[in-house]
Amino acid sequence: MAAATQNLALNALVFLYDKVLQQPLGHVSEVVRAKRSARIPCVLTHEEATALIARLGQPHQLLASLMYGAGLRVVEAARLRIKDIDFDKQVIAIHDGKGAKDRTTLLPPP
Repeated sequence: MAAATQNLALNALVFLYDKVLQQPLGHVSEVVRAKRSARIPCVLTHEEATALIARLGQPHQLLASLMYGAGLRVVEAARLRIKDIDFDKQVIAIHDGKGAKDRTTLLPPP
């Protein structure tokens, strides 16, 4: 079971006894809370990323280059339209991104 699930169950029991049943649960302080395992992210080097992008065909190469260079998410890149790119100011307008928020990011150099 995941650590978050275990902690959620413990918090639910504490809430049930404290607020609903209004009875003491006991020594909850002795219970060891589950901890999330530390995960080390796997990150490509710049050379690996550019070699991978170079093997893609169009239009996937363009999308992957924009995602890598401008920090776009997959959905943001898929929703991108020509009117969202301002070549004079070198910025990309992202609409309805993560958290349904709008943002701007820099247009990477060619």
